[in-house]
Amino acid sequence: MPFVADSLASGKFVRSDASFSFPYGYKHGTILPITEEDYERIKNHDWSDHGYR
Repeated sequence: MPFVADSLASGKFVRSDASFSFPYGYKHGTILPITEEDYERIKNHDWSDHGYR
C-alpha cells in the first residue's frame, strides 16, 4: 500500500491508494525501475534545502 508525504522532515505519511497503481506482485523491498531521465533528475536535484539531514 502506498504512502506519501509532503515533507520527509515532518514524518507524516498519508495512505494514498488512489494516487498509485503498482503492477501485480510488487511488495515491500521491490526495486522499481526508473528511466535515465528520472535518474538524472534525482541525481541533479538540490536536496540541501528540504530538511534531509
